[in-house]
Amino acid sequence: MEYEKFQQLLESEYTFPVKYLFKFVMPPSLETEVLKAIDGGVLVKTNSSKNGRFISLTVSKEVFCSIEIVEVYKRVALINGVIGL
Repeated sequence: MEYEKFQQLLESEYTFPVKYLFKFVMPPSLETEVLKAIDGGVLVKTNSSKNGRFISLTVSKEVFCSIEIVEVYKRVALINGVIGL
């Protein structure tokens, strides 16, 4: 992910502070690790895949600038097996 372009897009689309929705897909075993990486987010929704091998998480977090969003995505990107949407 090109973080600079993403940050510019966030700046043009949102007025901060905002409740941002983070969305990720991962094996169920990584859910706790991802929630820790988001640090302070509120779990909104969890869905399991048909065969149960993957889950999707939607997490809401109040952020005060685009850099906070980018930093969350950078932390989660370090967790092997997680896809950010």
